[in-house]
Order: sequence, then C-alpha cells, then structure tokens
Amino acid sequence: MYASCGSLSTSVCNASGTDWMKFATIAPSSIDFYNVNAGLGIPGWYPSLLVPTLRKGTLYRFKLDLTLNTVITDSIPYFRGNNRYRDLAISPDGKKIYLITDSIGTTSGPSGTGTSALTDRGAILEYTFTGRDLLQYEKDSIVFAQKKYKVTIYPNPATSFVKVDFEKGVHKPVRYGLMDASGKLVMEAVTSKDQFTINVVSLRKGVYILKLYNGYGVEVRIEKILVQ
Repeated sequence: MYASCGSLSTSVCNASGTDWMKFATIAPSSIDFYNVNAGLGIPGWYPSLLVPTLRKGTLYRFKLDLTLNTVITDSIPYFRGNNRYRDLAISPDGKKIYLITDSIGTTSGPSGTGTSALTDRGAILEYTFTGRDLLQYEKDSIVFAQKKYKVTIYPNPATSFVKVDFEKGVHKPVRYGLMDASGKLVMEAVTSKDQFTINVVSLRKGVYILKLYNGYGVEVRIEKILVQ
C-alpha cells in the first residue's frame, strides 16, 4: 500500500541502509471488515475495510461498494500518533475500535520523520464512537441501501459553494456531513429539499469527503470534494 516513490527521487525514497524510514509504504499490519449494518454501528462505515499500519501511526478506512468487491473512496486516516498499530478488533455493536500497539520499534508517525519514542507502548487502545446514531430502521435500511439514487454534485472543484441536486422520491429529510482529510466532521445539516447549497467559502483549501444520507439514515452517496 502506497509503496511507490511517486515524484520522489531514488536518493530520497531509499529502502536500504538507514534510509528505510523514508520509503513510501505505510506497512499495513493486518486487516478487518467492518460488517455492522442495518442502521447500527458508526454511520456510513458499512461496508469498509480497516487497515492499521506500523509506519504511519494511522488506521486507514477504505469504503467498499455494496457488492463488497470494489473500493469506492480514497483512504481515510484515523487515530494518528507515534504508534505502531499491530492489530485491531471491532466490538459487536460496531461502536468501539480496539488498536493493539507494539512495545518497541520505529514509526514515521504523522510527521513522517521517524521516531522510536512510541506514545503507547504495548497497549490496547479503545476508541469509542460518541456521535449521533442512525435511525433504527433495520429492514428499511437494508432495502434502501441497495437503491442507487441519481445525485448531481457541482461545481467540483469548488471555491465558495457546492450544489446538490437529488432525484425526486428520496426519503426525507436528507442529511449531509462534510469531513476533512483526517476524517473530522467540519459541517453537517438536515434538509427536506431536493436541491440545496453547501457554503464552503470559510473552509481551508484541500480535499473533503461529502456523505449524503436519506431519511432512514442510510448513506446514499459519498463524493470527494476539492475546495480551492
């Protein structure tokens, strides 16, 4: 994962000698499937793959399509720190993520510079979702999650606003959440309109993830938005 040097020169992206920490790979250590569905768990996380890393001190989430065969978003990073995440576990209700850390070793961490001063040595870290739950329409959630709605999102890239046009018939109210590249929720709202505008003029330039939910709390669209 991310093992390519990209635009870096060979002298900088070097896996030999003492320069191995500069090599591009995130060193994935394990993988788990987030399988909590039907309006339960963390909103919008089903279905996803969760991948902890030894190099970046980060847990990455990859959103899958409903066939579970294709990754449909860029990787979304969580829980950044100076740790080597060796493995993870998910609670049965999907609300808790447990990350197991190494007691020794080196990580590039969020700074990318490399350190052996690990923050949480040989620990089990518990992260709990404390946000708003989805509505508990289990049967409806399964049915509506399989329907593909026609949604137009423009302009993208955006400078001051993003317009969203839903096809008529989507169960209301519609909810949207806008997250930055670290996964932090920076904006959300609920509307009963088929067309609405999101004001992004106050946001920093960069990549954001827009998630749209129907009235049953089911994620119906996810889109990468570039604010410039």
